Amino acid sequence: MDPGDSELSIAEEQLLLELFSIEGNDIQFKLADRCHKEFPEWQDPGRSSTPIELADIVDALTLSEDEADQMEKLVSKQKALFQLTNG
Repeated sequence: MDPGDSELSIAEEQLLLELFSIEGNDIQFKLADRCHKEFPEWQDPGRSSTPIELADIVDALTLSEDEADQMEKLVSKQKALFQLTNG
């Protein structure tokens, strides 16, 4: 099943292509398992998928309230800019 890439940035797509060119396709499940163990913001969606919310990522980073606010504002600005430039 192809998960698609509509939510990925060009940089994220390029990073994934680089990883697969180095490690081959067998890395995909090893990488997924590692990420699921190491990133507390990931929650098991069962046999489905669930987007990881920015607030959950910020919480997992244990940032100060000011740093978290700054990060959320920056991401919000980046999303707005992306929408303006990509329709």
